[in-house]
Amino acid sequence: MPLSLHLDHDAEAVRYTLKAIELGYREPRLMRGVGMRLTDEGRWADALVMYEALLPNIEPKSGTFVALRSEMGRLGYLAERYDEAADAFADVLVAVAEPDEFGLSEENVADLLGDKTITYGMF
Repeated sequence: MPLSLHLDHDAEAVRYTLKAIELGYREPRLMRGVGMRLTDEGRWADALVMYEALLPNIEPKSGTFVALRSEMGRLGYLAERYDEAADAFADVLVAVAEPDEFGLSEENVADLLGDKTITYGMF
């Protein structure tokens, strides 16, 4: 995977990373980077796989968890995986309702919600 990325063979790096995740590989920085690249390419279902693999490494009552779940909800929605989107957004709604429990400031909550019309439309 790193060699493919170094040689600018992005498609191969993504393919190898997806296969590695199937086999149990977990390298958070690499998965996050590949997930972001897949998102930029509009490969939302594949990006969702990357982010799902990150979840076990993240404290559930943290801002990082909420941000990841928010992105997973958005990707699930875009990939038309609505059950997964709803589950992810449910976690976000709990955190928005109880921001202190997740260490979220008012600014964090505002960032999570972004354009409320669009965000609540997805919810």
